Formats: sequence, structure tokens, C-alpha cells
Amino acid sequence: MDHQLLQNPIHYVVLLLLVVQWGRVLAAPVADQSGLCSSALHLTEILQHDASQLLDNYVLFHRFQADSIPEDVPDAKVNGSTPAEKLYSIAVQGMLFHWHLSVVEEDNNGFWANPDPSLQQNFTTTKSRLLHHFKKIGELLKAVDPDFISPTTPATPDLHIDNGYAKKYYGWGVITNLKVLATNVEQELNSVCGKDVQNILSV
Repeated sequence: MDHQLLQNPIHYVVLLLLVVQWGRVLAAPVADQSGLCSSALHLTEILQHDASQLLDNYVLFHRFQADSIPEDVPDAKVNGSTPAEKLYSIAVQGMLFHWHLSVVEEDNNGFWANPDPSLQQNFTTTKSRLLHHFKKIGELLKAVDPDFISPTTPATPDLHIDNGYAKKYYGWGVITNLKVLATNVEQELNSVCGKDVQNILSV
């Protein structure tokens, strides 16, 4: 019966079209994840550059560096054991640093009345990049695990840092840890977009 069905040219063409279409359906998620992975990794590399440039200009302007990170600064570690958990952590941590960077920028413009336009541009560029990164990681998370909860925006920091030295210390710590976070994110994305995602797709 099957042999006779395939002998009919029309049936054969219909079957071939179904096979091709099914292959496209299966390949679409893989292609989407691959494109999102490439975009997220590229954006992370740019964020690393932005953070590094911001730190260099911040140190140059304030003539300040330290040997340890202050307690008020967010951790640069990516948490989670599954790809989805890692991506969720990356998104939330990035947005948390965006809020802390806003505090540093406000101190820079208010407390010191920053006259350096290049440093101000560094703040603007890096914050914008973090927002874009948050959105892109959210899209990648949705592609990797559609049932996982969407990244939430963390609460803004409630800080009480009054003196100039403490503000410089805090600002340096935020930008330093942001640079570390970007490096950690790149490593985790290489893992998630490589072996981990392929494991999911093979199930």
C-alpha cells in the first residue's frame, strides 16, 4: 500500500513538501537561538569595552583606585545551574548594575559637578548598553526556555553615602565589578550558547 502510494507522482510531491516544511519547523528554533546567541555575545563584548573605558576615565578624573570592593556594590557573579537560570541571573544582575551606575552618575554630576563631557558620555553609553543587553538576554531566555519566568527589574538601590571619599570608593567599585560581570557573562554565554543549548536541542 505504501509502495503504491509513493509511486503516484502527486503523492510523492506532497510528501516531499511535508518533509521539507517539517524540517523548517524544527530548524527555526535552532536558527533563532543561534542568532540571539551571536547578538548577545557581540553585545556583551561591546559592554566589556564600554565598562573598561568608563573605568579608565573615572579613575583618571577622580584619581582614585582601591584594593577591594565596598559592601554596597552588587556581586559580579552569575548564579544558576541551568541555562535558563544563568540567563535570568545575567539579565537581573545587568539591570541591577544599571541602577547602581545611575547613582554613581548622579554623584558625579551633582556632588562633583563633573565638567568632563567624555566621562558623562561614558555613563550614558554604558547605561544604554545595559538596557539593550537586558532586553537581548530576555529574548534569548525566552528562546532557550519559553516556560521560564521573564527577567524582572530589580529595585533601585537605597543608599546613604555622604562623604566624597565614600562616594568615589563606591563609584569605583560599581564600575570595576561591572567590568568583571561583563567578563563573567561572556564566559557563561559561551557555555549556554554552546554545549548547554545543544544539550537542550538534542532532548
